[in-house]
Amino acid sequence: VQMGTVRKSGGGLQGRAMLSSILAIAGLSILFFGYDQAVMSQVITNDDFQHRMGIAANTPKDATLEGMIVAIYYAGFAIGALMGGYIGDKIGRIRTTVIGCL
Repeated sequence: VQMGTVRKSGGGLQGRAMLSSILAIAGLSILFFGYDQAVMSQVITNDDFQHRMGIAANTPKDATLEGMIVAIYYAGFAIGALMGGYIGDKIGRIRTTVIGCL
């Protein structure tokens, strides 16, 4: 790239095609997030998982532990989102996305 020129990104997409691509990728992200939630809801109610985690007695203490497991799951989402924004500011959004896909 010569000095004084602007390098375009976006894979050559512009206008409506770029907007449609962004919306499709955002929609897939929400779809996969919902899928993760559905999987977690099935895992947390699985008898084998509850026995392995020691929360199978159906006591109030077990309900609290189950809630803590779910809270930690969502805390991981929050930490990941915050780290993604910070790392994106440092090394760029595209590199952050590539690293996140690995």
